Amino acid sequence: MLFPFWFMFIGGFRVTNQIASTHFSFLPENGFRYLSNFNKLFFDSMFPRAFLNTVFVSVLKTIGGLFFASMAGFAFEKFDFPGRRMLFYFVVATMMIPITVTMVPLYVQMSKMGWINTFFPLVFPGMISAYGIFIMRQYIQGVPNEVIYYSKIDGCGDFRTFIFIILPMVQPGLVVLSIILFMTSWNDFMWPMIILNDEKLYTITVTLRLFQSAFHFVDYGTILGGSFISALPMIIIFILLRERLLTGLVAGSVK
Repeated sequence: MLFPFWFMFIGGFRVTNQIASTHFSFLPENGFRYLSNFNKLFFDSMFPRAFLNTVFVSVLKTIGGLFFASMAGFAFEKFDFPGRRMLFYFVVATMMIPITVTMVPLYVQMSKMGWINTFFPLVFPGMISAYGIFIMRQYIQGVPNEVIYYSKIDGCGDFRTFIFIILPMVQPGLVVLSIILFMTSWNDFMWPMIILNDEKLYTITVTLRLFQSAFHFVDYGTILGGSFISALPMIIIFILLRERLLTGLVAGSVK
C-alpha cells in the first residue's frame, strides 16, 4: 500500500530518464539533493495557486454538502409529510445515474447562468449529494424521537433542534461524509477540466495535467512530485481522523 506513495516521493527527486530506466532503486540516484522538479512546481508553474484553489473549492463543497445532506436526512427521517418515502426512494435512485450522463445538461445550465470559468459550478452542484443524504438519514435514524420531542418542549424550533441536538449526536456520520466529500472534490479532474478555461482558476489535478502537454516530453519527475504533494492533505486528514472514521463506519453498519 505504501509503495505507490514512496514511488511518487522519490520520483520527485529524479530526472525523467532515471524514472523511465529499467533499473529500479528504492532511493534516488543523487540522493535528495535534486530539487529541480520541486523548483519547477513552486516557482515556474501555477501549482501553488492551483493548490490553494483546490483547498478553497474542497472546503466550501464539503461544508455545504454536510449542511444540506444532514438537513435533508433530518427531514426525511423525522418529519412526516405526504410522499416522503417515495421522494426519498427517488433521491436514492439518482445514485444509479452515471455522472457522465449529467455533464452535458449541467454544462448547458451552468453556461446559461454565466458560471463557466468560475468556481461556482465546482462548488454548488456538488453540495447536494444523494449519497450524503442517504448516509445522514441512516445515522439520524439512531436519534431517539423523544430527544426531539423534549427539545421542542424546552422551546427549540425545528432548525434549532437540528443545529444543537441532531448534529452533535451524529458526529461520526459527519466525519465519514466529510472525508468522502473532501476526497471526491480534491481528486475531481473531468468536471474542472470542462468548466475552467483560465489557468489561474485551475485545480491541482488539472494543473498537473499541463506537465504532459506543455513540454515536448512527459515530465514524469515533476508530475510525481506534484502528485505526492497533492496526496499529502488526504494522508494527513486520514491519520488525524482515522479513529473517528473507523468508529463512524462501524456505527453506521448496525441500526
